[in-house]
Amino acid sequence: WDVVFELPMYISFLKFSSFFKSKSIGWISIPFDIACLILFKIEKLFSKNENIRFEILNKNEFIKWKDLDQFISKWQDQQKISLNKSKEFYNWRLFAPCTEYNIIIMYINEIPAGVSIVREVVQNKIPTLAILDFMILKENLSYSSNLIFQIKNFAYERKREFIICMMNKSIYGRYAFLKSLFIRSPFIFKLIIKKLNFSPEGIEFYNENNWHLTWIDSDDL
Repeated sequence: WDVVFELPMYISFLKFSSFFKSKSIGWISIPFDIACLILFKIEKLFSKNENIRFEILNKNEFIKWKDLDQFISKWQDQQKISLNKSKEFYNWRLFAPCTEYNIIIMYINEIPAGVSIVREVVQNKIPTLAILDFMILKENLSYSSNLIFQIKNFAYERKREFIICMMNKSIYGRYAFLKSLFIRSPFIFKLIIKKLNFSPEGIEFYNENNWHLTWIDSDDL
């Protein structure tokens, strides 16, 4: 078994009410909540774009989405190393008993440009939205912040207070999550692999910049 690299967890804050309430100091959340609301409004102002449209699907609708195979195939071709995603993969990953997911699709000029899969969880008594998957085609990287804000807007509507995601550091930078006010948390996962019957080039395989890895679920927390 080898540890390939670390996978930090990143957090964005929409409210602090439940967090401070769990510490028995709920009253102190007011100025923090006001600051978060102001930042949210500013992001909303800068995220407007008439050429962008979003669609939110449940897992059954996503599996039947007419553009699924084409989008995943094109996205996969643009990655050096990533999970082998397909309709079969999502049929397995999204349909565990008692699980619900939402899929946010970003269209630019009515062409699929990005997809994110999210799940509502309660983490340490805090209503949280976990970003399980985040994919944007390379030609649309400049619109990453638009998709991230739509995730925030979805979380805000669902009364989630924290948004969490796990990803390798180069993906965090590529998608400009820091620009969207996601900060690194103290929680760190590790990618651990066991080589079986394949022999990837060591330099390529162990280079974190070659990977695209974003997946976290409530069972992983």
